[in-house]
Formats: sequence, structure tokens, C-alpha cells
Amino acid sequence: MKNILYSQSLSRVHAVLEVDKKDTKEIYIYDNKSMNHTWRNNKKLKPHVRYQLDGGEKLKFGSLNAVFQINSTADDSNNSASNSTFLGSVKGK
Repeated sequence: MKNILYSQSLSRVHAVLEVDKKDTKEIYIYDNKSMNHTWRNNKKLKPHVRYQLDGGEKLKFGSLNAVFQINSTADDSNNSASNSTFLGSVKGK
């Protein structure tokens, strides 16, 4: 998954979202030492420190605000769950 957002307040590679592809499928975010910082629920992230994300968390990339959402759907063919993630409600100042 690759989301590209454009804003003067964003660094070229501002932050990174990662999926732990092992057993847990947990999703993490880290700030890539951006000039205008990355925030999760109004707390500034330390650069290069991974933070686990849950659905509904408020994220801020520079001056852009977003809400992290997780959608799960059941796959009837093999009874496994399929997850998709996206940033909803992206708004700039």
C-alpha cells in the first residue's frame, strides 16, 4: 500500500506505515525524521520509533490531519479475514 499526499508541510518521505506480516498483522507507523513532525492522537512521534496503530486514531502529518481506519472483510472461500487500511478524512490547514 502506498499513499501519496502533497503539501508544503510534508517531507519527501514524511512517515512510514508498516504491516507486521508475521502472525499478528499489526500495523505500525514511524516518523521518518520529518521537519514538521508526525503526530498520533495529539502526541508527537519520536523519529524512527515504531508505534502500533489501531483503527480510529487521529494522525497528523505536518499540517495534514487524518484518521486511520481498518476495514475487515471475511473471505468465504477459505474463512480467513482480509484487512485493508486507509487514511480517511485527510484535511490540510
